[in-house]
Formats: sequence, C-alpha cells, structure tokens
Amino acid sequence: MACTYDTKSYGETTGTSLTVAHTIGGGSNRLLLVVECNELTTSATTVKYNTVDMTKLYEVTNGMCYSVWYMLEAALPTAGARNIVAAYASSRDCCIIGMSVSDCLQAAPGYTAGSGTGTSATATRTFAAAGSVALAAAMFIEDAVISAAAGETLLDKWPNGSYNIAGASRDDRDAGSQTMTLNTTAGSSAWKSVIVELGPVAAAGSPRSQVIWIPTYTA
Repeated sequence: MACTYDTKSYGETTGTSLTVAHTIGGGSNRLLLVVECNELTTSATTVKYNTVDMTKLYEVTNGMCYSVWYMLEAALPTAGARNIVAAYASSRDCCIIGMSVSDCLQAAPGYTAGSGTGTSATATRTFAAAGSVALAAAMFIEDAVISAAAGETLLDKWPNGSYNIAGASRDDRDAGSQTMTLNTTAGSSAWKSVIVELGPVAAAGSPRSQVIWIPTYTA
C-alpha cells in the first residue's frame, strides 16, 4: 500500500502565535507533518492541531530556526478543517508549512541530517521503501529567489524581506539512496539540512514512503 500525499497548508505572521487552517483528509493511518520556521534561534514552544499537542521531531538553528512536528492517526480528528497553532515565547516573524498523508507507518519518523556550503542545499537518505513522496524545505538569511530542483513541485514559500525566504517542495522517490535539492539566487552560504522519512504501512505490492528535509542557510 502506498503512503499517499493528502494536502498542504501555509501561513505566516508576526507575533507570539500563528494559526493556520489545515484540512485533513479521510482514510486510515494518517500523519500530519508541520515545518515551523521563525526569524529567531528558538523554535515554537508548542505546536498544536485541533488543540492537541504535536510531537517535536527535529530542530535546527542557523541564524534562524526550523523545527519539524508530527501527529499520528490516534490523535488526529476526522476529516475536515482544523487549526494548526504555533505558540512562541516572544514576538517574531514566523511561518508554518503543513502536510498530511495517509497509509503511513504509525511510528516516529526517522531522519538524516546534513550540512554544507553553496547555492544549492542537498540532503541524502537511504529509503527503505520504493516510491517515496518527498517534501523539501529551505531557509535563507538574505532575500533571494527559491526554486525546486527538476522533478520537484514547489509547495509554498515565505518571502520575508531582509530576513530570509523559506520554501518547500515535494517529489516521488524510490527505495535506496536519494537526494533532494533546493536552489537559491543568493550568494554561496552555509546550510544545514535534514530528511525525515515517513514510511508506508506494510502491505503487498509497491510500498511508498514520505520524506521531508529542511536545509537552512546563512549569508
């Protein structure tokens, strides 16, 4: 059974909290994944969906902060629109990109972190299951144009003037070693990245995985 992409959501604000509506689909073995980005070096204190706490999977700072949160089927509501709410210790510019999937392995996702320097952020992970669906995200300190690599679909981006641009893309992937890339028109800069693999429910046929990775840039 394939791990199937459902839908995405996006929002941005300046303040001590950010609320973004996310319409989750039906189906079984669902998983909601949220990438939270802000201009300071600490993540949201909590991220909730439908007033229920999500679990923080990963956090990285690189002049700013990215964090990744998830929620499994057991805590998710029935299909429909509810709010993702991120709370912060102090006011800041912030954004959220949400993604939901179904037929997904009900366990904490695994991830692989990386780092480098250049105008393209890449991250590589060996996927256990064939036919993955990948989500990529990037953050830049200076204003620039962000684009997805060939074959990837840009989901959304956060232009934040003098601070940064954040964005995300997704793509279908197979088992084995896989690399995802996001590019910027800004000059060469240091980046950090992580791939988070959302595996499929075990079943006969061609299984699929979902992946998210988050590179971060400094000028």
